[in-house]
Amino acid sequence: MAEAVGLTASIIAIAALAYQSSKTLYELLDGIRNAPKTLQGLNEDLSAISHLLKSIKSAMEDSSDDSFSDGVKKCLEEVKPALTGCGKTCHEFKEKMGKIMSHSDEKHTSKRDRIKLQFEEKDILAFRYRLGSYKATLNIALSLASL
Repeated sequence: MAEAVGLTASIIAIAALAYQSSKTLYELLDGIRNAPKTLQGLNEDLSAISHLLKSIKSAMEDSSDDSFSDGVKKCLEEVKPALTGCGKTCHEFKEKMGKIMSHSDEKHTSKRDRIKLQFEEKDILAFRYRLGSYKATLNIALSLASL
């Protein structure tokens, strides 16, 4: 019984942290004026991830510890690394974007930063691919939490 309480509480906490990281990154990218299409697509992915994380957190908060079978508990335990990885990846990418966009502000995107963004396109696409992987895993987690 104590394990279930710990599992539910830890998933709620990890999902909340991952949600905050994805939301912060979304807001940073959303503030880039005339963003390249690559970043616009990335922001759409981040919006979907944020929604999933928020839904997982809500579903876990609405569930009682006894409502999960042992199999579902095991599966939810296996989702924790994906939740942690999603939050960590978003945080790291936010730090990277902060460095790339260091000469820009909310009202103006510098030409230097725009050029740097073009050179980072491979990394941006790799990040989108990782987000897609997390999104698939988190969809499964949401289905489990909603059972």
